[in-house]
Amino acid sequence: MTDGQDGVVLLHGISRTSRSFKKMQAALEAAGFATLNVGYASRSKPIEALAEDIHPAVERFAESLDGSVPKPHDGKVSVENTKLDGMADHIVMETSHPWLVRNGPAIEQTIVFLRDGEFRRS
Repeated sequence: MTDGQDGVVLLHGISRTSRSFKKMQAALEAAGFATLNVGYASRSKPIEALAEDIHPAVERFAESLDGSVPKPHDGKVSVENTKLDGMADHIVMETSHPWLVRNGPAIEQTIVFLRDGEFRRS
């Protein structure tokens, strides 16, 4: 990593591992992004404890980037729950939740968003 490099934190879902993000991680790194692919005990602790567990790694990662980490119904998460106040853009991908991180178009859109601050429209 170099100072000022854009970084992406990858957090797997419940019952998954950091391996589920390997394809996404490789594509992001090939596109010039630094990645932090954190493994954590997703089924054995409440979310508050998980957040505390991963916080030090995320903080170290952000510091290694010179403090510049960008802000950026699939069966598990409703479309409405993917929206945040003040977000820059939003897109719905045609794939199920467990396969989202391995979906080629989703990976492409992630890279486009990280580069341009918005998703590509067909």
